[in-house]
Amino acid sequence: MRARRALLDGGGVELRELLTTSPIQRSRSAGLTPYVSCSTSTNWAMWIGARRRRTPEDGRRAGPGGQLIVSLLNPAKLRAAVIPAERAQVQVSAEFGVFDAGDHPYAVLALLYSDQVRCQLRPMGRGTSSSRRRIDGGDVLSLIVPKLDDDRLAELDAVMRAAYGSVAAGRAVLRSTASLI
Repeated sequence: MRARRALLDGGGVELRELLTTSPIQRSRSAGLTPYVSCSTSTNWAMWIGARRRRTPEDGRRAGPGGQLIVSLLNPAKLRAAVIPAERAQVQVSAEFGVFDAGDHPYAVLALLYSDQVRCQLRPMGRGTSSSRRRIDGGDVLSLIVPKLDDDRLAELDAVMRAAYGSVAAGRAVLRSTASLI
């Protein structure tokens, strides 16, 4: 509550000003890859593992172009990722909310992971045990985030996009190096 109040006092806004809920598109698991589940998506989505994952579960479709996935399970451990532009379409577990983040999805991801925003999720979960607590898309949209102008959002988006690219490039080097052994 203190973080929400501090952000609001500083001119903060609800995340719904930057993010909208994407219409749910259910999908059968057989047709789409990669498949991202809560167990394979930590702070950074593991796209290599997701590409190999097959599951009998149905899920939701998510695609590039600004779509952001946020786990709605156990909000104390935020798991969120941007669907990279090079991915055509992915299937995500039904435990994820799929959101449209417009022109600055990586900036929105950075805002979600900021301490003052992430801590707002912890008390929101509903359920009987900490590992099965749930939130809904409306909870995500109601988070208070700093109000940033379009130039600052674009700058933050570029920095985060480059950082994600560096992580992906590093993983590619590690995979190719390991295959030489």
